[in-house]
Amino acid sequence: MNLQVLKDRYLDDPRVKRIAEGLLLPEPSRISLTGLQGSASAMMVASVWSHPAAAQANHLVILENAEDAAYFHNALENLV
Repeated sequence: MNLQVLKDRYLDDPRVKRIAEGLLLPEPSRISLTGLQGSASAMMVASVWSHPAAAQANHLVILENAEDAAYFHNALENLV
């Protein structure tokens, strides 16, 4: 499976759509992704970021520590 097929599968996932639409609500939203391993969290954020419903919104991702943030940043950069 190539990367584009995987990205398309994430983008078509109803959970990604719910998160993207939730970001557009007038009140601030807090979304927590739990139970994800490896680059799955970066893939979810990249999919939400690419989703037409949330493409123009600002996104803030907070991680536990600098090491997690660096790993996440590298994975996200390679995905988008």
